Amino acid sequence: MGDSPADRPVQKLWSLNKSYAWAAGITVVIANAAAFISNIEKIQQFIFNIFGLYHSLIFHTWFKWFLVIGMLLAYSVLALYVYWTYFQTKEKRLRLTYCALAVLCGFGICALNLGLVQARQPAAGPLLRQASVSLSRAVLLQQTPNGGFRFWQVGPNTETQVWTTAQCLFAVLSASKAQNTEQIKTTNVKTTNDVTESAQAIRAAFDYVERLRLPAGGGWGYMEGLDWAVTEIIAWVALAKQASLYSGNRAAIWPEPEAAKIVQSLARDLTLLIERQHDDGGWSPIHKTNDASHLRTYSTAIALWALIEARQNKDLPEDLAKKLDQSIARGARWLLGTYHIYPDGDGGWLANPSHRESVERFVGLTAQTLFILSQAEARYDFLKTNFNYQGMKKRFLVSAVGDKGTPSSLLFRDISTNERVHDSDRYLRGTSYTAESSTFLWYPWSLVLASVLNEDSLLDDLSRAHASTLLRAILNRSEGMIRFVQRDPVIYPTAENLFSISFFLQRNAVKNVRS
Repeated sequence: MGDSPADRPVQKLWSLNKSYAWAAGITVVIANAAAFISNIEKIQQFIFNIFGLYHSLIFHTWFKWFLVIGMLLAYSVLALYVYWTYFQTKEKRLRLTYCALAVLCGFGICALNLGLVQARQPAAGPLLRQASVSLSRAVLLQQTPNGGFRFWQVGPNTETQVWTTAQCLFAVLSASKAQNTEQIKTTNVKTTNDVTESAQAIRAAFDYVERLRLPAGGGWGYMEGLDWAVTEIIAWVALAKQASLYSGNRAAIWPEPEAAKIVQSLARDLTLLIERQHDDGGWSPIHKTNDASHLRTYSTAIALWALIEARQNKDLPEDLAKKLDQSIARGARWLLGTYHIYPDGDGGWLANPSHRESVERFVGLTAQTLFILSQAEARYDFLKTNFNYQGMKKRFLVSAVGDKGTPSSLLFRDISTNERVHDSDRYLRGTSYTAESSTFLWYPWSLVLASVLNEDSLLDDLSRAHASTLLRAILNRSEGMIRFVQRDPVIYPTAENLFSISFFLQRNAVKNVRS
């Protein structure tokens, strides 16, 4: 190429194209290096510690899109440089062939490159540990000067509820219990859920709960001013009290004379739950009646869970412990007997088991119920030998890992897609009472259930493989869960998900996920 005036524009253009190619090559190298570096756990932990969970997730999202756009542009510029350098003066057929191959190969190489090295979602363990601390703080920020916790986490409404307060207490205290496990204490992530700093606030919350106890028969209504007690709220309060008595929590929160009073108060609530149990083993949202149509799955499951958790408490009177065993066995058998099989062979629990003709699916309720039953297996052998119960677990797993679009498949289900109790199921026949129209979250209860079934020795290898698949899929979407609870206008999704990730971390499930 000469140095005549006519050649100078060509030289300038060639030099400019070469500069673009060098810039594109450097961009590819930097993007790949950044993607690899961002996947190093220590780097992720450093980002968590500096920016916190929320801003770390924002950084991850923007960084991912930077890599996607940057790599696409860089590979496109390189392809154009090769065309300008080697194919621009070739015959038309060869140029068209190159362009077609360049497009196909370019997108293929780019897709392969992104699939191999683009920044992935932060690893589940560090992300969930950081989330446990972040969500605990978010929950504690809901507390008002009267000691109770707000139901709404956005807006000016500061109304507090005993139900919300009990759920928040249970979640925060469960996170503290998880913090005491060796795996979390030895992590490099700077996290803490030590309740020592929050002990005064936690005691104030329990004082708020006791102030609102109804005088006639005890218990609590859905909100202040209602004069009839709700079974689920009594159960959540009992769960919170038992959580405050876990080893580590007890010493941090309760001076010994007060701890003894909490044990007595817990015994009172447990007795109230036992008195509300129907003769066939189920519970309704209201006091015990002679009408089986009043029984509800959620009321029964939460009451049963409170009794199961409290049965671990060695400070309860011996006669009460025996009553707990009897009540737990009856409640578990009632749940097993009300399991519903749908026309397509899938199964689960209905919100109102008296509506046997219903085709509504309650995946979150089914996962929660199976999880609660699993917590009774260690003490109650009849569950281990119940063939139908083992089949319920297997059926849930088969449905959960089923093809996208099937009613109970969870691998691709939106985290915000949760079933709600139908209005017709709120009414209790022959009474003026109405039950809460609850929403059953699938994500937190599927996480704790999958972490249990993943290690269930009573399941066959195929079922445990399904549990492992489900657990991995749920963990890979933990970032979406965090965004979901941050955007939800009410606080109970935060509380339920805080419990679920605390339970998962406590079991040291990160190391035990089956390969």
